[in-house]
Amino acid sequence: MDKPLIATLLATGLLMQARAQDSTRLTTVTSFAGLWEKVRHDNPTGRVYALNIQKARIDRSAARSFLYPNVGGNFNGQDNLALAVTPVPGELVNRPGTTYYVEFGKHYSYTTGLSASETLFNWTSVFDARIASSNITLNQAQAAYYEQTLKEQTARNYYALLVSRAAIAVANQDRSLADSLVGMSRQRLEEGLTDAAALNLARIDAGNVRSNLAQSRLLYDQSLENLHILLGQGPNDSLDITETLDLAQDEGDGPINLGPDKNLDVYRVQAETAALQRREKFAAALPTLGLSGYYGFQQFRDDFAMSFKQGAWTNNTYIGLNLQVPLFTGLANANHWKSAKVSEQVAALQFDNARLQSQAGDDLLLRQHQDYLEMVRVSRDNFLLYGRNLVLSRQKFSEGLLAMDGYLKVFEDYLTAENAYLNNMSNLLNVQASILARN
Repeated sequence: MDKPLIATLLATGLLMQARAQDSTRLTTVTSFAGLWEKVRHDNPTGRVYALNIQKARIDRSAARSFLYPNVGGNFNGQDNLALAVTPVPGELVNRPGTTYYVEFGKHYSYTTGLSASETLFNWTSVFDARIASSNITLNQAQAAYYEQTLKEQTARNYYALLVSRAAIAVANQDRSLADSLVGMSRQRLEEGLTDAAALNLARIDAGNVRSNLAQSRLLYDQSLENLHILLGQGPNDSLDITETLDLAQDEGDGPINLGPDKNLDVYRVQAETAALQRREKFAAALPTLGLSGYYGFQQFRDDFAMSFKQGAWTNNTYIGLNLQVPLFTGLANANHWKSAKVSEQVAALQFDNARLQSQAGDDLLLRQHQDYLEMVRVSRDNFLLYGRNLVLSRQKFSEGLLAMDGYLKVFEDYLTAENAYLNNMSNLLNVQASILARN
């Protein structure tokens, strides 16, 4: 990343921080679509890409300036301290056989006028303008790819927040049950109806529940903070996401729409730009043709003064045609062309490699979605079944039909099924975030 872009990012970050300190904003989001629209509009880095596109358009206008003539005005005053001496034959002054030295000109001269030049044939400038246009397309492709990655990051953090919040709600219920099991185990131990191992197992389960709860809170806080950053919000701003995740709901199995990978457009434009740069280096060996003209006046005097009387200024106007043919440049043009040709080959290979990797990644992404979807369905069914078994085991335990250690074992299996389901759900939503970013 170049220094101007880093400076722009830092300036944008400071501006957003200053704005956040001045006022407090409350952002309420009811769905991912609403959140994405806000992130797309308020993301600071996205604004940097928009400015880069604007800058590329200005650079293209500058590169096209060769299409227009260059016009300038000038004024020049000159004091000829010592006039040049020109030897002439003596016959001109009736002195045959001698050489006579004559001074021509005046001590003071003034010139003023307008000059204009126009490029008629210069392929280097033509390709420079095309490269500038290609840079606009490149910046637009980079902005589109960043938007794709930004949407993926937003979706992953959004889904992680929903999963962690649902996990926190379940963990709070588990903590209440785990604490009650610890209390019952302690009471049974005091009554001599169980041993210390059952109490230790209950304490271990309660510790695991609290650990899971802390991890879910950590994931929730991290996801929320990441969304704050993507939205360009400050520490005083708040984000309220009202959508909830139903852990008992089926994810469904609808058609998957995997759009084009925007990263390939970046490599494609880079390859096209490299081809233009190779042609631009070759054009340096072609002749250039230009037209120039001057319309002005001049005045010569023996004294240090200037007159604007009629006849004081004499006309000085000309028009010229300039043809320049490079014959030998120390093989610089040839070597520059060879270097640009190698760069073109590198860009083409990178584009081909990116296409292969994208195709392989898309195929893997679709397979992962199907596999994780199946894993989520199985683990959700197991989680719900273990939950029902836990309720039945509690009834058996209350009626004295199940020992304490058996009840604790059922609770431990329930926690294991819960963690497996939540992990599979997180993996599935990460894959869905990647698919969603391609739409």
